[in-house]
Amino acid sequence: MSEKYHVYLLIDPLVESNQWQDRVFYVGKGTGSRALDHALEYGEGEKIARINHIRKMGETYRILYATWSDRPFADPTLMSERDAF
Repeated sequence: MSEKYHVYLLIDPLVESNQWQDRVFYVGKGTGSRALDHALEYGEGEKIARINHIRKMGETYRILYATWSDRPFADPTLMSERDAF
């Protein structure tokens, strides 16, 4: 059986908008705890700079997992790698 993936969005709580899409600053694909691992990353780049700014302001980014709505008998957060792409 192949490994199952999930798709997730990192959400900036500092962005003031009535549209949740405006708060998304990263879309990722991974397995296991990949969405949580961004908190441990360091270096340069827009994603890391955004995470550091959110922390500096005393907040933490939110994680929103994409789900399948038409798969009632399976974990709706898990998909094949092809589907995750």
